[in-house]
Amino acid sequence: MASNLAPHSPQKAVVIAQRLRAHARLCEQVAHESWNKDTAAAFRRMAADCTRMAKRIAREADGRDNPPPLRH
Repeated sequence: MASNLAPHSPQKAVVIAQRLRAHARLCEQVAHESWNKDTAAAFRRMAADCTRMAKRIAREADGRDNPPPLRH
């Protein structure tokens, strides 16, 4: 059954997945630098959510379990 999470275009899905992975990296950095344990935990949860959704969107868009490599 198709999810309503995947964008209509596979190209859009790849871009969205890349952005979610970038957000996850930022959240991890904030968590690492935070002096407040609760704040750090919240940012780690956000990072995990972003990573999980990026994987799901990428997998639904192209049928692969591994997201495409990022280009900088």
